Parts: sequence; structure tokens; C-alpha cells
Amino acid sequence: MGAPLPFSRGSRVHSIKARASKERFAHGSEPVPGPTPKSEPIPVGKRSAPRLRLSIPATLVSRYASHRCILIDVSNTGAQVGLEEPLALQETAVLQIGDLEPFGEVVRTIRRKTGGINGLHFDPPLDPADVLKIRSYAENYQRDEMLALRAEVRMWVDGIK
Repeated sequence: MGAPLPFSRGSRVHSIKARASKERFAHGSEPVPGPTPKSEPIPVGKRSAPRLRLSIPATLVSRYASHRCILIDVSNTGAQVGLEEPLALQETAVLQIGDLEPFGEVVRTIRRKTGGINGLHFDPPLDPADVLKIRSYAENYQRDEMLALRAEVRMWVDGIK
């Protein structure tokens, strides 16, 4: 096996440059950037707010009908939902998630053979506390569903229903 290439990680040249770089910053020969003034976060890509990824049932209520859907993700500015029949672009609807009902407009529609996806933009945006409420609802959803199923079975066994 030959000697390491000069640009490889194990080479002497690399370690000398790395040591020199560390010493230069340790002795303060280059200015260390100070704290930046507070400003609005710069969006990366198309997202203007971080998304909370979920997979919980919800209801999308449009002008004409109520649609059962799966809430795929949510942020304070919008949500993504999976539906059997997605709504048309620019249609407005209310998304019912637990006790929250944000109003939004369909800004993206993806149709597939077995259903589709709608992207909603909320107007007005949700408060961060509401996004945390949705997160709490999602965390407790599975446990609550299991308790409800057990209660239903008990009632059936007892002959109440």
C-alpha cells in the first residue's frame, strides 16, 4: 500500500494545516464574529415555518361537504392533509383538529389513483401555542382511542349497547 495522498484525511499535510488553523483561532489572530442582532429567521427553501410531522385523523370542512382526512404535517402557516378526493385549488375550508378549527385556502393539490394530498395555507396563521396543542393532541390520540375502544367493549360485554 502506498503513502497517503496529500489531500487525504490521514496525511501529514492535512494535520499540519488543521493544527495551524486551530492555533490561529486559539490566539485570536482573526476576529471571532460577535452576536448578530435579532431579526426574523430567514426561510430556507419554500418553508417559512418549521413543520410538525404527524399522522392523525382530522376533518376538512369545505363549503359543500365534510371530508375525513389524515393530517400529515402542520405548522403555524399551514398544513398538509391526505384525502380520498382532494379539494380544488383556491377552495377554502376549515380544518378540524381536536378542538382547533383553523381556516385555510387550498394552495396545492396532488391527485393520485388512491386519493390525494392538499396543501393548506392558514389565514390567520396559528399561534405557536396552538401548534403545541396539536402536538399534545397527537401524542394522546392513540392512548385515548385505545381507552375508548376498551370502554366500548365493556359496554358491549355488559349488554349496555
